[in-house]
Amino acid sequence: MPGSTSTLHSRLNEERLAREYRRRLASLPLMDFVPRVSPDLVAPRHLAPLVDLFEEAAHGDVRAISSVPPQHGKSVTLFHLLVRELLKDPTKRHGYGTYSIEFAQSQSLKALQIARRALLPLERETMSEWVTPQGGGIVWVGVGGQLTGLPIDGVFVADDLLKSRADAESKAIQRAAMNFLTSAVMTRLHPGASLILNATRWTPDDPSGQMIRAGWPNVNLPAINDAGEPLWPEGRPLAFLERQKRDMGEYDWWSLYQGEPRPRGGAVFKTDPSFYTALPPDPYRQAHGSDFAYTAKTHADYSVTLSGRQVGDDLFLTNMIRAQLEPRQYASVLTAAGIDRVAWYLSGTEKGLVGLLQELGIHVQQLPAVGDKFVRAQPAAARWNSGRIHLPEEVDWTRDFLDEVMNFTGVSDTHDDIVDALAALDATLNHASVHALPPPVGWN
Repeated sequence: MPGSTSTLHSRLNEERLAREYRRRLASLPLMDFVPRVSPDLVAPRHLAPLVDLFEEAAHGDVRAISSVPPQHGKSVTLFHLLVRELLKDPTKRHGYGTYSIEFAQSQSLKALQIARRALLPLERETMSEWVTPQGGGIVWVGVGGQLTGLPIDGVFVADDLLKSRADAESKAIQRAAMNFLTSAVMTRLHPGASLILNATRWTPDDPSGQMIRAGWPNVNLPAINDAGEPLWPEGRPLAFLERQKRDMGEYDWWSLYQGEPRPRGGAVFKTDPSFYTALPPDPYRQAHGSDFAYTAKTHADYSVTLSGRQVGDDLFLTNMIRAQLEPRQYASVLTAAGIDRVAWYLSGTEKGLVGLLQELGIHVQQLPAVGDKFVRAQPAAARWNSGRIHLPEEVDWTRDFLDEVMNFTGVSDTHDDIVDALAALDATLNHASVHALPPPVGWN
């Protein structure tokens, strides 16, 4: 049976080489492990303080916060850490948690490609759990998921427990994320296990902020440091970051890219208004953004419709119709002005008005009211603060417009209807893909 003997020897040699390959990989520092296992990646030297934290966590008994700008390689570095730790000790149980089970499972699939390149043996590999032949592994879970019966004696990574600003601004969703961290994750940690809470710093009171106040150390890597230097010049150069800051606005910039969330209460539309005396020539896109009130009572909110033209990156406001009128009366005013299509941030309680307005000849482009008016105002505020929203000179409505917009803070404002109409107008002209909306009105 010479052929069988030769095959057996070949298989044994392959297994020996694989064990040696895994042994050598396991001995590498994380900075070298990443490019060795994933040759398409470079060593994450721009994340050196974060890599140091991960190495410390791998040795056990670390609880810490970290925050890194988006698309800077944080998650893929974490995946390499978890794979390397299983190569080192396949009896250890680790964990990865994020805002939903669906996203956790998609991250599991990405990490599995790293595990395969590292030749990590797995007896079971589902999207929710990996198990090594020695009984170790990784559990992949979303907020609200159960960890009962799944002890963690290695490293647990809580990675973005809040999906978005809208979630972070919701007290209920924020509380659910915090409860998951304290009631589900922490109760499954064994002595010597480590917990890294890595997240975008959406608000001062997000889970990271609460644990920082509890005394956890925090490793924050801002996209641009105090000296004006980018964190990762090769991947995210300064010019790109400055454009991001200009386009997204200060509020989101400081959360997403600098790891220093700003509290509400200050001015949102900060720069002086920009005026025009004549509209630019064609081509342009035109749309109308609205915020409708229910009644004509004097204490009720106003119904507001803002009209505007988009020329390149600039929005030229052309008209504002603002009145305390019943919906039928207000629809008549819009029709008389030649307006038959508006964009509106619509909440569940307001959807009953859509049918009525459409019966009256006003087609409503429904924008999902994710977050409150403060959150929805951020993209328009970013454009305003970079001087790309312009008002006509010498028209009677600009004073009311400026009184509300320039005093808007997002905290107990007397009126915010103009701000929401502006947000809807800006969204339908510039951010349709973000909100999964139909395209704006075509070129005129």
